Amino acid sequence: MVHPTHENNPEKIPHRTYNTLEPKGEIAVAQKPEGVLKIMIYTGKVTHFEFTITRENAFNLAMEILQHAYRLGEP
Repeated sequence: MVHPTHENNPEKIPHRTYNTLEPKGEIAVAQKPEGVLKIMIYTGKVTHFEFTITRENAFNLAMEILQHAYRLGEP
């Protein structure tokens, strides 16, 4: 799902969300103006939890997720 907005702020541009299993909700990533990424976990209509992460750590986390997804095999 994409949550559209009409602003130029990198934090407010449309971002794609991905469904989570437990807790049931969605997760999304947005750029922050200071050059870090914000990861948001939604449960319902409000942000349940969010945190910021550096570009390097975000890349390493993404690679870790890819490795685990690869090990799971094809659906």
